[in-house]
Amino acid sequence: MRTIDDEGNELVAADQYQVRDVHEVLRRQTGIILPSVMVRRETFLRVGGFHPAFRRAQDLDLVLKVALEGPFVFVDEALVDYRYHRDNNTRRHRELCRSIDHVVRLHLWNAQEKGREDLVADHRASLAANARFAAWSAVRASRQLAREGAYVAAAREIGWAVRFAPSAPVTALRRRLTAAAERVPS
Repeated sequence: MRTIDDEGNELVAADQYQVRDVHEVLRRQTGIILPSVMVRRETFLRVGGFHPAFRRAQDLDLVLKVALEGPFVFVDEALVDYRYHRDNNTRRHRELCRSIDHVVRLHLWNAQEKGREDLVADHRASLAANARFAAWSAVRASRQLAREGAYVAAAREIGWAVRFAPSAPVTALRRRLTAAAERVPS
């Protein structure tokens, strides 16, 4: 998937890669989006297809279920253009983050019930990634609102992020420091 703007200009080149195992899928370390996924019919039916109760993140739920059924095979070319515009779901970040959180927590609960501690760790990593995404999205929205002079709305975005993902700033800082330390020659 590559990201394009309203006029079709590339904003972000395709950067997905072959996942090594189910754990990378569950941790959501690379983007697996439905417009570029093919699933065998038997597998789709076996995992129950799309959950009808989910308004958002139905695709994530399906990918998490299908990942437990077998490996994903990667095609190394851009198959999908994701048009980034002001009405994208990612612009409605609060609803999207809550939906992702809900879906991942259900999968986390299921893994705990089945005693799959290896999967529990993956789902916790996914929740942490969603928290970082929530904080990043809220900061981005807050900056835009502040540029527009909507300072109260900008502050509300930051307040929402602090309530939704209180540990995200610490986690993000820890990840950056770890990455920086790995880049320093010993």
